[in-house]
Amino acid sequence: MLLGVLNRRDGVAAAGGIIIQAFPHTSEEAIAAVESRIKEAPPLSTLIEKMPIEHVVATVFEGMDYKQIDESFNVPLAYKCTCSRERALAPIALFTKDEIQEMVDEGGSEVVCQFCGRKYSFTPEELLTIIN
Repeated sequence: MLLGVLNRRDGVAAAGGIIIQAFPHTSEEAIAAVESRIKEAPPLSTLIEKMPIEHVVATVFEGMDYKQIDESFNVPLAYKCTCSRERALAPIALFTKDEIQEMVDEGGSEVVCQFCGRKYSFTPEELLTIIN
C-alpha cells in the first residue's frame, strides 16, 4: 500500500493512495520486485500533486509487467463486503452428509467471512436442511 498526503500552509494540496494485492500463487520473486519498486519510487505525495493517478501508477511501475485498465473505464471503488448468511451457508453444502451430521451432533457450526471477519452461526436444524 502506498499512501501520500502533501500538506501546504493553507491545507492539503494532494492526497491519494495505491493498493496492490498479489493474486494467489504469485511468486515470492514477483512480490519482492514490487516491494522493491515501491521503496525506490518517489514520494507518492509529490507524484499525485503533479499527475492523475493512472500516470502515478505508470511512473511507479515503469518497466514492470503490469496491465492498466483503460482510463475511460472508471469504476467507483469501495472496500465493503458482500457476504450474507445465505452465502456463508452455501459452502457447507460441499461437505459430505457424514461431515454435516458431525456438525449437527456438535451443536451447529460457525462460518467466518475471510474478507470482513463477520461470523455466521448455524444451528443443527439449519444444517439438517442441507442434508435433506
